[in-house]
Amino acid sequence: MKHRKLFWSILFLMSLLTACGLQKSDSNPSNDHTNSTPTSKPTSNGIANFGIEASLELKEDLSGLVFIFKLKNQSEQVQDLIFPSSLKYDYLVRDENNSIVKQRSKEMVGADQVSVVKLKQGEELVYKEDFNKVTKDLKKGNYTIEFISTAKKQDIRASLSFKVE
Repeated sequence: MKHRKLFWSILFLMSLLTACGLQKSDSNPSNDHTNSTPTSKPTSNGIANFGIEASLELKEDLSGLVFIFKLKNQSEQVQDLIFPSSLKYDYLVRDENNSIVKQRSKEMVGADQVSVVKLKQGEELVYKEDFNKVTKDLKKGNYTIEFISTAKKQDIRASLSFKVE
C-alpha cells in the first residue's frame, strides 16, 4: 500500500513538472468521444501574448485515473482553431525504446467535418482519456504519452511519462 501511494505521488509530481514546462502556440481541440468542456475563467489584466498553452496531467477522478489534456488561450485575443475532422486531438504512446506502441487515430476514425472553435482570452478546452482504456493491452513497463491537437496550422503538444504495473 505504501509503495502504491509513493508510486502515484512520484507519478503525479513528474506529470506536474512535465506539464509546467510545456507551452505551445495557437490551437484548440474538441472531442466527440471524450469529455470536452470549454470553460471560461476570469483572467487578470496581465495575460501576455503566448498563444495557446498545452498541459497534460494524470489525475484520479470519480471514474479512476484519467489523462487530462488542456489547451488554454494565453493571448489577449480570441484564437480560432480550425479542425479538419471530428477528431480534435490524437495521442501517441511510446515505449522505453521510443517506439510508438499505440495511437488514438489508428483506433478511431474521425468524420470529415471541418469545425472552428473560438477560444476567448483565458478560456480553455479540456479533454480526458481513461487511463485503463489507454493502457489496455500494454505490457508492464515505462511509457510516454504525447497528446497532439489536430487544429490546422498549429503545433500544440504535451507529453507525460507513466508506468504500467
